[in-house]
Amino acid sequence: MKSIFDNANSKEILDRINKLRSDSTPQWGKMNVSQMMAHAAIPIEAALGIREIPGKGNFILKLFFKSILYNDKPYSKSSPTNKLFIVTDQRNFDFEKNNLVEVIQKAVKKGNNDSWGLHPTFGAMTSEQWGQSFYKHLDHHLKQFGV
Repeated sequence: MKSIFDNANSKEILDRINKLRSDSTPQWGKMNVSQMMAHAAIPIEAALGIREIPGKGNFILKLFFKSILYNDKPYSKSSPTNKLFIVTDQRNFDFEKNNLVEVIQKAVKKGNNDSWGLHPTFGAMTSEQWGQSFYKHLDHHLKQFGV
């Protein structure tokens, strides 16, 4: 499974983000490109401690669904989203793009060699699991916008 903490993978993701334009349209889902980038930044910001997301974890979700965050099976199109991560208001494309790139770079710098916060739904995760889940989530949404 790919991890955002691998330099080649993080470069690939950042290159794909740089291909996005303010008029990029989704192939599925309800978010526009600016909302998607804001949405994609939320779990990274939460894990870095930049954003506080309320949540204590959910035993049933942890038991049955936690592994989907970091396995090789792609997320399905229009997968359900934790309501804490939904972005519906209008966002500024340039701000959201710059913010997403910045939080990815911070996460890559922190990498596998540091402790990470709790996932608001799934609780404790290893550094390796965080890196894999970041990559998988970003890859899913970049594919949503054709990059």
